[in-house]
Amino acid sequence: MFWKYSHQTHPQQLDHLLDNKDVTLKQLLDEEDVLQECRAQNKKLIEFLIRPEIMEELVTLTIVEPIVRSGDGDGTEAPDEFTMYKYPNTACELLACDIPTLNERLAGDEVLMRKLYSFLEAEPPLNPLLASFFARTLGVLLTRNSPEQLTCLQVLEFLKSREDFISLLLRHMGTSAIMDLMFKLFTSVEGDEMKLNLLNWLNGQQVVQRLVSLFDPSVDAERHSNVSHLLCNVISKCRDYAAQAETRPPSTNLILKAIESRETVSTILELMLSDGPNGEKSKSAICSGIPVLLEILDYNHNSQDNALGGIGSGLLNRDGDNPASVEEHKLIVEEFVQAVVPFLPKLHALLLDPRPQKDTVEPLEEMLNAPLGATRLEVAKLICALIATHSPVIDSCLIKLKTIQLLLDLFRQYTWNNFLHTQVEHAVALALDVPKNKTNEENIKVEIREWKSNENLSKVEATEDNSETKTDSVSVDEEMQQDKVAEVIPEENKETERTEEDINETSLVHH
Repeated sequence: MFWKYSHQTHPQQLDHLLDNKDVTLKQLLDEEDVLQECRAQNKKLIEFLIRPEIMEELVTLTIVEPIVRSGDGDGTEAPDEFTMYKYPNTACELLACDIPTLNERLAGDEVLMRKLYSFLEAEPPLNPLLASFFARTLGVLLTRNSPEQLTCLQVLEFLKSREDFISLLLRHMGTSAIMDLMFKLFTSVEGDEMKLNLLNWLNGQQVVQRLVSLFDPSVDAERHSNVSHLLCNVISKCRDYAAQAETRPPSTNLILKAIESRETVSTILELMLSDGPNGEKSKSAICSGIPVLLEILDYNHNSQDNALGGIGSGLLNRDGDNPASVEEHKLIVEEFVQAVVPFLPKLHALLLDPRPQKDTVEPLEEMLNAPLGATRLEVAKLICALIATHSPVIDSCLIKLKTIQLLLDLFRQYTWNNFLHTQVEHAVALALDVPKNKTNEENIKVEIREWKSNENLSKVEATEDNSETKTDSVSVDEEMQQDKVAEVIPEENKETERTEEDINETSLVHH
């Protein structure tokens, strides 16, 4: 009974307020039940909101930063953020209530659309909170179901008429809300015909190429990260959509096809591995570009549910997928391999030392104690994915560069870095699990065995040197043995005991 009577009193209060001819929008926004009544499509409230001057005020509240008054010297404190953005937030909620009448009025009024669009014309960085209000309001107009496709069509035609629309989105890509809006533009438009027309227009605007160009080292880290997330999400969403549409081949999505192309892969590698204006490589460009490359290869999807022994089935063996999808993915992998081969020496150099070259000589101790870093870890992930392709060209290049040996050396050097250990373990498992149809004589197995032989030889030499000096004890590798000191084997005992380190390394290779 309490809820029944309580519910009935509030609409009466709101209706009484709307009966007042001098009522203002902010007076309505102060009412607690204004959103509930809007969603319930209260007739009086909707008629009030669709007035031209009220719609304009709603849009203004949504995109214009509120004026902060710090007090007039009377000792009053400045309002907090919640109070400042109370009206903008409520105005955005009203516009995003998904009421057809409000949507049609906003989308059909070019003056209101120009006012809303003017938010993008501001200089970066955008206010992140207002950007979220703007993106939500525009996003609701874009994601219309069949009965309201006219609204979506009007909005898309307006955006297409703005020659600087894509440029403005790219300029503000450092704001997460703009990235989310662009993702909706790629994936959330309903209707096959409308979606195809939009994707054709975006492809004609070379939106993928322009997004990839933001991996340039001169671009800020925020845009690097957001572009990476956007492209990865678009790839995943488009592939899921293609998998669900069984009667439609995956290549129908022009945006996805552009991202997976050899030109795009080459451009990402070229930009992220180039030097910036200060002569140094950009860590954020490398750490943001490599996840996109892994997503193109679909490496995470193929390996996430497999144990180490099963990863070797790799990228070309996609059980459960339809034959057309498998064949198309093989072509993607082949194009990817051709694009990445010229950049393998630069990737190998990053594993050696990702830091910029300096004119001054650094102390040896500082070089040896340098942390692994996110850059080398990302490169190790990419190398692991490349080994999973089982491409003879990739294998041959990695062997010449001795990249696997370098990874194993890093494995020993950074004893406590479990993330690196996981990648090296995957790489070794992939190298040992070569498909039967691969007859490449220069297999990476040879390199692993070479590394093992060299390690065993160096241990024997070290043991002989220690025996000749007749020392009482010998210091064992502090990182691998956790600062434990082993006793020296007497001179009479010619057979050297196997240390725990030998056992670990042997088990790694046999694994």
